[in-house]
Amino acid sequence: MPMWIWRYLMNLADTSCRNKVFEEARQFLLRYNWDGVNLAELYFDPIDDGRQDPENFTPMNSTVRDEFKNKSGFDPVLLFDSTSNHYWKKNTDDWMNYISYRKDLCYRIKIQFLEFLSGVARQKGQL
Repeated sequence: MPMWIWRYLMNLADTSCRNKVFEEARQFLLRYNWDGVNLAELYFDPIDDGRQDPENFTPMNSTVRDEFKNKSGFDPVLLFDSTSNHYWKKNTDDWMNYISYRKDLCYRIKIQFLEFLSGVARQKGQL
């Protein structure tokens, strides 16, 4: 059973998904007074490096795969294909390239959320 069964995963790398989350969150945040918003759970599962559990390795949706493929020249799904030259056991550079991309993507999403939340705070007259 996946370790994140208590919550739903969302493709926040997808602009339309992220904008829908922002739309819903904006309405919720504007409706009530808050002393802060916790972004601590804004990261990718699994907590370990994922090589031993490719079925639960995130993000691996089409948005992320396409962006990474455009940057690196290969589909990151190949990192888990033992017949591929990109297989993580054969090619640690490609694995580390994807891990670096993944960290950068998480950072970019957090920046987008912080910018969104700053906009909501301004809208409420709190900045």
